[in-house]
Amino acid sequence: MARELYNEGFTPPGQLANKSNGTDKWHGGTIRGILTNPHYTGDLFQGRQTSRSVTSKVRESISADNWIIIENTHEALITREDFNAVQALIESRKRKRPSAEVHLFTNTLFCADCGKGMHFKKNRRGYVCGSYNKHGSKACSDHHVIEDDLITAILQDVQRLIADVNEQKLLSKLESKMKKQLVQHEKELTVIKKNINNIEKQKTKLIQLLASDVITQQEYRDVVKQNEEGLKSLLQSKAEVEKKLATMSNPEQIKHLQKELEQFAKVDVLTPEILHRLIEKIEIKADGTARIFYRFSLPPAIIHRNFSNTQHSTCVVCRNISTG
Repeated sequence: MARELYNEGFTPPGQLANKSNGTDKWHGGTIRGILTNPHYTGDLFQGRQTSRSVTSKVRESISADNWIIIENTHEALITREDFNAVQALIESRKRKRPSAEVHLFTNTLFCADCGKGMHFKKNRRGYVCGSYNKHGSKACSDHHVIEDDLITAILQDVQRLIADVNEQKLLSKLESKMKKQLVQHEKELTVIKKNINNIEKQKTKLIQLLASDVITQQEYRDVVKQNEEGLKSLLQSKAEVEKKLATMSNPEQIKHLQKELEQFAKVDVLTPEILHRLIEKIEIKADGTARIFYRFSLPPAIIHRNFSNTQHSTCVVCRNISTG
C-alpha cells in the first residue's frame, strides 16, 4: 500500500504537516498507524500511552482495557464494523519474524545512485537497492548484483592488486612519475603564492587611493569584496596543492603495501573478517558494476594502470570492477 501511494503521487502526512523530516515517500509504519487509529471511528480515545516519568520522553503503550473512550465526539470516517474487521485481519496475519540474518555484505554494500544500503533478496541470490526494494522503480532502479559473482570479482581484484604492487618495473616507473608530479605541483604552488602576494599588495594601494579620494567608498568596498573572494579561492587551492605535496607516494609506501597485501595472497574464501579488513564500502552502479573503496592507499601509478579511477581524499582506493 505504501509503495502504491508513493507511485501514484499522494502526499504523506509528514510532508503535508511540513515536518522537518517529511519526505515524499510513504512507509509501512505510516499505513499501519492509519489502519490502527481508532479515532477514525468517530470516538475519542485517551490514555493510550504514558510516560515512564515526569522528566522522561519515552512513551509506553497502555492496555486497551484501560483506555478512556468517549463515543461520538466527531464525524466518523469509517464504521466501527469496518475498523474492527481491519484489526481482526491484521491480527490474523501476524507472524513471528525470525531474527534478521546478517549477510556478508550487510552495511558494506550501497547503491551508487541514491546512496541507500543494498538489501539481500534470497529469490535473486543477491542484493538490490534499498530504495527500489521499499518504494519501487520511481525511487531508484534495482542495481542488482549476485552475491557469488561479487565475491569472485573481489577475490580476483585483490590478486590483480597484488600483481600490480609486486611488478618489478613498478618502482622505477613510480619514481619517474613522482618527480614529474612534484615539479608540476611546486610550479602550481609558486603561481598561487605569487597571486596571493599580489592581492595583499593591492590592499595597501586601495587604502592609499581611498585616502586620496581617487576612488569612492563604494568602489573601494567592491574591489575589496572581489579580492576577498579571489583570496579565499587561492588559499583553498594552496591548501590542496600543499596536501598533495605532503602525501606524495614514495617507494616506502609500496613496500608497506606489499607487506599488507601478502597476507591475502592465498585467500580463496571471502570471510566477513577479511572483507572488513580490506574494504571500507562497495557501491553498485545501475549496470551492476562494483566500485570498491579499499581501506589502504595506492599510488596513482598503480590505480590508473588498469582502471579509470581517482584517488579519494579519504585515503582509500576506488576501483571499478565488473561483477558479471
